[in-house]
Amino acid sequence: MSAVFRILVVCSGNVCRSPLAERLLRARLAAALGPQAGRVLVTSAGTSALVGAGMDQRAAAVGRALGVDPDGFVARAVTAADVAAADLVLGATREHRAAAVRLHPPAHRYAFTVREFARLAPGVPPDAMPDVDPVHRARALVAAATALRGVNRAVRPEDDDVPDPHGGQERVHREVGAVLDRAVTVSVGVLAGRETRWADPPPGAGARPSAGPRRRAARRAGPRAVSRALGPPAGGPGGAASGAGPAEDVAGRRAVGPLVAGPGGAASGAGPAEDVAGRRADAPAGTESAGPPAGGRAGRRADRREGRRPSGSAAGRRRRASRRRPRRAALGSGLGVLAL
Repeated sequence: MSAVFRILVVCSGNVCRSPLAERLLRARLAAALGPQAGRVLVTSAGTSALVGAGMDQRAAAVGRALGVDPDGFVARAVTAADVAAADLVLGATREHRAAAVRLHPPAHRYAFTVREFARLAPGVPPDAMPDVDPVHRARALVAAATALRGVNRAVRPEDDDVPDPHGGQERVHREVGAVLDRAVTVSVGVLAGRETRWADPPPGAGARPSAGPRRRAARRAGPRAVSRALGPPAGGPGGAASGAGPAEDVAGRRAVGPLVAGPGGAASGAGPAEDVAGRRADAPAGTESAGPPAGGRAGRRADRREGRRPSGSAAGRRRRASRRRPRRAALGSGLGVLAL
């Protein structure tokens, strides 16, 4: 068994994510393991590498801000020999992990994405890595993380990916650098025996919930919600508007009638509230509202109680009448046959 542990980091161009992760791993391993860090060798390569290029300037600036040295880096293409020689392959995304496995299929046992490994590593029990030797601990950590892969899954598969910042603004590079630094710090901390955990915020944290369920609930509530949402009449004495605003139902519709003329014919600021039967809330029972009656099933029941004609649009009445005509014609023809 080799006396060193080899880590290979893979991305696309090998100028942004993988070289930054490589230099971060070297720096964090040196801080955590001291002289033993030399037994963990870290390299990087690209699936479509810009061979011979240095690290992207914005990625290099992020690396310096994170305390690593980006100088002297040269991009290269990943090969099957690189993947076969590695003990741990860390891809920037799931596509890079899959590309490494295609080059060397047995690598499926030790190929992860950077964030996936950082998510799985804290779940490894301490007694799974009893040896103090960093190479032995690293191999035990990879084996235990592989066993956890089918148990501890990401909320969304894309949560295991590190987005490509190439060609993006400096802010994008800083965000990617922060994600890589957090993932590397967690993984190295578990390898060194520190108490660490993967602390990525949950996807969509702080996002406003969808309005769809609220709209569906409002539609189901129908006109009944209007009467529950009614408050006192909006008009003050003499038809002047009061300070309180008009009541609203759960769907956000105003539960008030049309403007009502006050003294001298001036319209008040808000009309009196109405219940589902179309009556004014401040009028005696049996009195019709100045506004149109409420529609829907509740409105039709109220119309029948008050002796009024059923509410609804003219188009709706025509549709109902057209549905009744074929039934009457069929009944008439049937009676004619019986008479014969």
